Amino acid sequence: MKIEKMLSLTEDINTFIKILRKRNNISSKTLAEKLNKGAAYISQIENFRIKNIDEETTRLILKELNLTDKEIQTVIDHFNEMKILGETRIPKDNTIKKFTSQVVSKKVNEQILNDFKKPEANETIEYFNENMELIISKMTKLTQFDPEVAKETLDEIVLIVDEKIDKAYSERILKMMDDPEFREQLISVLAGTIEVS
Repeated sequence: MKIEKMLSLTEDINTFIKILRKRNNISSKTLAEKLNKGAAYISQIENFRIKNIDEETTRLILKELNLTDKEIQTVIDHFNEMKILGETRIPKDNTIKKFTSQVVSKKVNEQILNDFKKPEANETIEYFNENMELIISKMTKLTQFDPEVAKETLDEIVLIVDEKIDKAYSERILKMMDDPEFREQLISVLAGTIEVS
């Protein structure tokens, strides 16, 4: 897929990096290591836990993802232009993306809360709490003996948790799209957003 086509399909540099990384079949951990960053660094960028990436870091990431200098400049120019257009022409409160993501997030959070209220959730919660106590205990001991290994291990844990949460969230959204009531709610929000814009 050409860079221009990929740019037309993405609204932000974070998503662009994720698509390009997967296209190059490079794990987020491997890419982070090539940049001398913690194992979870790229995952945090792709999941918007790190929202603003400076231009120098962006260039380094894109270089590791096998883009030429010319392609890198095209990508940077594209997202700089989008940022300027977004700030000057489109009020952030009126973007479709913001409204739809709010509706989706609210619905997912409601369903997660309902899941935790179910009796069968107690066993899972107990299992999780016991394992967390064990992890905290082991990590505390590891920190005392080897802080560097402890940091690397924590990075690994964050990476695994990020990927699991990302997958679970995506699966739940796909399941929600089968719900006619939710689809109507989403369409209604989209319609309202378009009228306001």
